Amino acid sequence: MFNPSREQARQLFFDTWRKYRQREIISGIETIVLEVILLHPEYHGILDDANRYLDKDYLPEMGGTNPFLHMSMRGDQRTIVY
Repeated sequence: MFNPSREQARQLFFDTWRKYRQREIISGIETIVLEVILLHPEYHGILDDANRYLDKDYLPEMGGTNPFLHMSMRGDQRTIVY
């Protein structure tokens, strides 16, 4: 079972997106992560800026959606666990 920390899970999204954009080889769990990322173009800008968003908190009182939690939940349907 894949059970990463918050930072590890987010880094997986950032790394997978970077590899896809740079046409690098993607394998294993990255293929599932990429499928989820491609379903969510509204988060591509966030994934382009790891320095800004890796440690960002998404608190309920701020409103909006935590993009990493949302994508992880979608991926969880395919085996990713946040």
